[in-house]
Amino acid sequence: MKSNKKIKTFYELEKNIGKIINVFIKKNHENLLLNLNNIFLQKAVEKYLYYRIHTSEVFFKLYDDILNNKLEKKYKLECYELKLLADELLKYYNKKKLKLSYKQNYLYKFIYLIKYFLLISFLFVFKFEKEKNKSIYVLLNHYKFKNKFKFILKNINEKKYIYHFSQIVNSIIKAKKKINFKLVYKKIFYQRKFFFMHNIYTSAMIYDTILSIKNPYFVLFFEGDASDHEIASAVANKKNIKSICVQWGSFMTRAPKNSLRNGGFKDFLVWSERYKKDFLKYNRNSKIIPKGNCFIEKKMKSKNKVLFLLPQVCPETSMEQIKTFTHIINWFSKKYPGEGIIRSHPYKNELSNEKYDLQISNCVFHNASKISINKSLSESYLIITCGSSLIFEAGKLGVIPLLIFDKDNTIWTENIKKLNKSYDIKLLENHNLNKIKDKIKLIRNNLKIRKELKRKVSSNFSKEISDIGNKSLKNYTLYFNDIINEVKKKY
Repeated sequence: MKSNKKIKTFYELEKNIGKIINVFIKKNHENLLLNLNNIFLQKAVEKYLYYRIHTSEVFFKLYDDILNNKLEKKYKLECYELKLLADELLKYYNKKKLKLSYKQNYLYKFIYLIKYFLLISFLFVFKFEKEKNKSIYVLLNHYKFKNKFKFILKNINEKKYIYHFSQIVNSIIKAKKKINFKLVYKKIFYQRKFFFMHNIYTSAMIYDTILSIKNPYFVLFFEGDASDHEIASAVANKKNIKSICVQWGSFMTRAPKNSLRNGGFKDFLVWSERYKKDFLKYNRNSKIIPKGNCFIEKKMKSKNKVLFLLPQVCPETSMEQIKTFTHIINWFSKKYPGEGIIRSHPYKNELSNEKYDLQISNCVFHNASKISINKSLSESYLIITCGSSLIFEAGKLGVIPLLIFDKDNTIWTENIKKLNKSYDIKLLENHNLNKIKDKIKLIRNNLKIRKELKRKVSSNFSKEISDIGNKSLKNYTLYFNDIINEVKKKY
């Protein structure tokens, strides 16, 4: 599969994935059984299906084959729901029906059902006592966020529970309880068509239980793009608890990806008025409030590094991008030893991925799970990326971005398009290795040009993020304390 076609397929899929999911849910609405004890789970199902599609190699290949008129006679999908979604995809493109099948996954289902039975039995036997003192409940979907949550809540003088999903069950087991023998979640036994719904019911039952025990002032999480975020929000909504999503990253195209749309959380705290306007188009049910980004701040120190953001190996990243990035990093490491920082992707360190052939003994490595974004940016005057939204945070701090792309530039946001229009040097570059090297050398060696680029970048990106550092942190602290005080008045 050629890299440019692969990128085109990714963006075509992203454009139409919401339509396919909506058709699937509408057609199967009755069998999905989306209401579990007044916990409404449609938005959770939307996010789950989005995740399943984007992690399915077979579905992606089918979509690519449709776009390139190279359909095979049969495809075996990873699960039943993907097979049904593939059926809808073929209908959407008016393609003849193919032989579609799916993996049965019997062993996985057997093991899962044992755990499922134990959970149901546990919740049947016991009734849990509500804690007397209220607290703050934080949903930790990735451990990289733990210190970020501690920071954003550091001035809040209330008990905080920062739990990864795996820790919630242990907390429930240790909670005060008494024998009850009451079957609370009867409706789950009527779900016989879609096995994946039992995964969602599991999360719903666990969140329903933990939020009943903790009885928090509010539920807090980053990003809002996961099924668990929607489940926690649905449970919180049932209990009249505010669910709050905090913006983590941005989007470089005109519209956010589908997983950042149609959120069920009550409040969405974003970086600026620009994001309020953009997210409001796709999140009509949430109150969107600009609070800035408290995780970055301007530091008065010498910046003498070039920051390379290592692309994640995924459908959104083409092989051409990986080859170009590898070549440029190796060239820079050899030519300017000690002046490069390589920063891993926050979800996965691709440094040892076989698709890379990096020779970086002369570079500093920043592990994204251990070293803050702010530290990497504070040491750098230039950032080189193939598509990371960190470019907006860099721009706010005056770090010059050089974006290597192989996508149609009509999909970019205005500030990304300006990289080729508003600067003396074009900062949006295709895979011309000589041009990329020449631009890096010019920005490195010519301090006058570097200073002027920094000034223009800071100006153009100033509205991407309103407040930063301590000023933004005060915004968050005031917001959280207002909610806490409002809840206290009711009790």
